[in-house]
Amino acid sequence: MKKICFFLMAFVCLTATNSLAAQGDFGFGVKGGTLGIGGEIRSGIFEDLYMRAGYNVLVFDVEASSTFVDYKLDADFHNGAFLMDWHPFSGVFRVTFGFHFPNTNEFTVNGTPRVENFTSEYAVFAPVAEDVKVRGTVSFTQAAPYFGLGWSSNASQRGWGVAFDVGILMQGPPEVENLRVISSVYTQEELDQFQDEIRAINAFLENETAFIEDDLDSFQYYPVISLTVCYNF
Repeated sequence: MKKICFFLMAFVCLTATNSLAAQGDFGFGVKGGTLGIGGEIRSGIFEDLYMRAGYNVLVFDVEASSTFVDYKLDADFHNGAFLMDWHPFSGVFRVTFGFHFPNTNEFTVNGTPRVENFTSEYAVFAPVAEDVKVRGTVSFTQAAPYFGLGWSSNASQRGWGVAFDVGILMQGPPEVENLRVISSVYTQEELDQFQDEIRAINAFLENETAFIEDDLDSFQYYPVISLTVCYNF
């Protein structure tokens, strides 16, 4: 809720000087696409140049398996968008650029060890592997540049319309944070003592961190496709 209020206040400040907006220069829309569902408001700035501010929400999950761990990566995408639309020759097509901020797209890491693969240098983990889980989070840059192309049926006209956009969100490489081993059977003190004894847990987590970041690497250039139902005043 705080993030939604933030983007609304910012949009009001940026468009406060546009008191002489022409017909069709202000509007709102409801959208859906690869960033989930969301809403946006729109205001004309200059001739053929408009600003949009919106907010999107998307929840899904991704499954992946390394040699030693089966992962369920729960995505929780929330991002605000501050975009500028330029309509060449006052037409229906538009070129869009701007930022998604705050871009709080993240994954929650839920890993289950694959006990049957705990051999060689990780064989010492086998006795406790069934009773532990791997947890952590994956995040991206907070301010993500966006570039795209689009079409709007009522770019400068009053009334209902539809808009279609295709673009790319450049949110940077994924960063794994606080990857750790937890257990409902062993206390943290017992796990710490065990980890200190085998001196291999750090290398294990480093390898898993590299695997997760590599598996989610394609998300740093996130394709954005959306369809919007909009109304201009």
